[in-house]
Amino acid sequence: GMRKGRRKLNQAGMSLMELIVAILIMGILSVGGGVGMAYATRMNASGAAEKLASMLEKARVMTLSSSGTVALELVCEDGNYYAKLMQNGVEAEKEKLGNSALTITVKNDAGGTVDISTSDCSFSYNKSNGAFAAGCDYTSVVIEGSQTKVIHLVTATGRCYSN
Repeated sequence: GMRKGRRKLNQAGMSLMELIVAILIMGILSVGGGVGMAYATRMNASGAAEKLASMLEKARVMTLSSSGTVALELVCEDGNYYAKLMQNGVEAEKEKLGNSALTITVKNDAGGTVDISTSDCSFSYNKSNGAFAAGCDYTSVVIEGSQTKVIHLVTATGRCYSN
């Protein structure tokens, strides 16, 4: 009678070997999750750069095709970065670029920088040729996450490219 009871109890639990295997599997999964997280935060810099580049181009095209005033504002609200497309002073479109894991700085041709987390930045275009407007002397936007993406702004054409 005694022996039979003990065996049943043992089957209900886990053997040491099963426990080791389970811990190993959990370890492997958690490492995979960590790699996934690092990849996601690395993606956020390039994702933000792509979104910003397309919003800049959209603002440029809108300036050339519409009669009113168009500007693209880079702002930080509630710890998130946004690109806001303003048309005649009204928000026409708002694209979230990323959260506070990113650092976004805009450089101008005098070598100065604007940190978007503390101050906004506005881009506008020349209606006649699509070049950046006279007061818009920015040369690049640097987006830093776990990698760095730079959007280069070409003053004469109003176009941008990233690397």
